[in-house]
Amino acid sequence: MFLAVVLGWEDSLINDIENMMLAQRLCPDALLVAGGIEAQFNYQTLLDKSPCKIVVLGEGEMPMTMIADGFSLDNIPGIVLRKDSIPFSNEQFWNATKNIEWEKIRYEDYWDFYIEKYRQKNDLTEERLDQIHTLRIFTRNRCPRNCRFCSSTNQLTWASGKLGVPIIDIMADQDLIGLIERIKKAHPRLRTIYFTDDDFCISKEKVIEFCKNVAAKNLGLRFIAFSRVNELDEEVLGWMSKAGFKVLNIGVESFSQKVLDEMNKNYNTSIAHDVLKLIKKNGILPFISIILITPDTELDDIEKTVDNLMPLIKDEVVVSSIAMSCIPFKGSEFYETTFDYMTDIIKIPGTIHRIKRHYAILANNPYVREVQVRFFNEINGVIERFIKERGVGHATSVNQALKRLEFMKELIAEARKKYNIKNGERGDLKRGELTASFISKNITKDKYQGI
Repeated sequence: MFLAVVLGWEDSLINDIENMMLAQRLCPDALLVAGGIEAQFNYQTLLDKSPCKIVVLGEGEMPMTMIADGFSLDNIPGIVLRKDSIPFSNEQFWNATKNIEWEKIRYEDYWDFYIEKYRQKNDLTEERLDQIHTLRIFTRNRCPRNCRFCSSTNQLTWASGKLGVPIIDIMADQDLIGLIERIKKAHPRLRTIYFTDDDFCISKEKVIEFCKNVAAKNLGLRFIAFSRVNELDEEVLGWMSKAGFKVLNIGVESFSQKVLDEMNKNYNTSIAHDVLKLIKKNGILPFISIILITPDTELDDIEKTVDNLMPLIKDEVVVSSIAMSCIPFKGSEFYETTFDYMTDIIKIPGTIHRIKRHYAILANNPYVREVQVRFFNEINGVIERFIKERGVGHATSVNQALKRLEFMKELIAEARKKYNIKNGERGDLKRGELTASFISKNITKDKYQGI
């Protein structure tokens, strides 16, 4: 048995999805099929957010007849079919990892390419060689943290159509160290293992056990991983240091508690300074990521982050990458709950099609929005002058970070003076001169590198 729903235009989309939900409750074994103009041009929304499993493209008579006649869905033309994924078990995840043909991957060609690039720039230091000779391993299937700007948490959950996809890992209960030894034997030039999980340090006990085993093996390798500020203490960091961890990538994101709460980061910013200094004390470099503007950010929030971060960079406690704003990643909560973006329309060469590329979520506060637009339009020129004046050979997010913060500080000061807004004040939001029309006219295209 199957039920068909025809969607004409977007106006009825919500009601149509509600009707599909009702149909599923009344006929739980029925196959739901949608067609029509809206269904065809918005099939991802239907397949992601309704019980519909098939969308018919174009004319539906032939596909619907073939579905009714019991043809294999794989052989029916003119349909888009959703088949929910089945999440890996711990054993499947481990098998997928260990069965990668690590020995046949030509890392050396990749490494040699970058060695030559840095040699030409006369910048081939031992530290650079450590960075170049890196290999990535995933030890966990997903992140459970639910940060509102990130789509990683939702990927496997939405793909399987189920809530509560389990977090599985191969850090301590599988022969991860044996795998690393195998890779090192196949690629003797290897210097660094980069654990690319969104959060390597979720389990304190497993991290410590892994580090103890690594230290006992004396592998002669460096390690890099992601972590959160609130997962790190003297015991964990002491063992990570002994195991050879040299860099921790940490999503601090903001030094404003209001912004952290908006992002759903679930930690108190009051611990950040002490933990970052503790990381450095243990011989590990904290590489922190920062997002200056969220949808509800105000001028005070940006300035609080800038004022807290600049001394940490100057005192070489941390290195940092600075993002101006949250990008509306599909699948993230911010994407689902916002709509006002910096957007460009880009033609795909050689086709009749275009893509809307969203660069940043625009702030709700008009004064923050004005600062945001100015930063977006002007930062590339500021960085180009900085590189030229300082003779920077290789521009990176790290050596640009301080200049980005200084420029943001200048823009905030100008906005406060222009609108007579003192610290601790929001200003009269009715006086904000940025309208939707102003935004569309004043965002310069092709500036996304600067965000």
